[in-house]
Amino acid sequence: MDTKNLSPKEIELLNRITTVGAQKAALVLTKMTGINIDVSFPEMSVMDVENFFQSEETENRIVGFVFCRFSGEVDGFAGLLLSEESVLKVLKSFYGKEVPSIDQMDDTDYSGVKEVGNIIIASFLNALSNTYGITAMPTVPDVAIDYSTSIFQEFSLMLLNENKDNLVSFKTQLITQRGE
Repeated sequence: MDTKNLSPKEIELLNRITTVGAQKAALVLTKMTGINIDVSFPEMSVMDVENFFQSEETENRIVGFVFCRFSGEVDGFAGLLLSEESVLKVLKSFYGKEVPSIDQMDDTDYSGVKEVGNIIIASFLNALSNTYGITAMPTVPDVAIDYSTSIFQEFSLMLLNENKDNLVSFKTQLITQRGE
């Protein structure tokens, strides 16, 4: 975890935002599905966008990535990375749909993943806004299913093009009562 440029107070505040955002997302998803969802926070890190390519998350594998811009008193990009296994679990748990593999998703499946991503991203942005008393309004998110290297390369270029050189990463795990 590269947080050397953050003060202990800033790290504590980011962890609090993570907790509040994920708890609100879990609550919304629990109400949406009727399945009790809990949250854990294995890790939070801050890194340079250029160093992102050397991280474990950039291993070349097929992933789902929900992303959007946000603007207001602060602006930037938000993204949600889902492993192939997580994408399939989202579709099964939240939509009752068995999809044999991520490359066999149809338009409805993409919409489902996008909606879950929208709920999670919006919950984090609401927690950020409420904590700092600012506005951070997301655009309608988009979703990409592709190899992680391609997705991260495009996302990094978007960030660098907007002079965003730092990336804050919150690893959050949503756990269903059924263990899915």
